[in-house]
Amino acid sequence: MKSWPWTRPRTFGLSTDAIDKYLGTLTKVAVLRCVSDHDEKLTALGDSQALRELLDSGVASNPAGMKLMRRAFPVVIRGWLQAS
Repeated sequence: MKSWPWTRPRTFGLSTDAIDKYLGTLTKVAVLRCVSDHDEKLTALGDSQALRELLDSGVASNPAGMKLMRRAFPVVIRGWLQAS
């Protein structure tokens, strides 16, 4: 799990308005590399606390995958972003 300050997504080309609207209330942003049910690579950005709860509950360890709730992960970008 990678967690960044909420301002970091600007480096991915997200506008300030998008960050404020979708991520502005978060102090840390979780960044997940995902694969859709159509084998499309996606990067989801959202609430790091929601991710921690998925990990702690065991839901994230389901080998069949899991669905991310849009409320917790409101930003989805095509492809896998490189964390540096």
